[in-house]
Amino acid sequence: EVEDKIMACLARLPAPVMAIFKPLVHLCTLIVQKMEVNKMDSSNIARSIAPGLMRSESTDVATVLKVSHKSNDLFQHLVENY
Repeated sequence: EVEDKIMACLARLPAPVMAIFKPLVHLCTLIVQKMEVNKMDSSNIARSIAPGLMRSESTDVATVLKVSHKSNDLFQHLVENY
């Protein structure tokens, strides 16, 4: 069910966004494959990339942190299940 929700969200993204997003996630999977060398596991990649891709418009710190954790988890899931 979670996977279905993720796929539904991704399906709503505009084609130009998906044209960039898919290769970005693929590149992240390639980086993670070399984690013994670069120390970038899926969690580290998500913490590095997700905040720039998915951010809250709120200025409330608690809301921003909550959205940040969710976006990191989502991006990590996408990289691990690409």
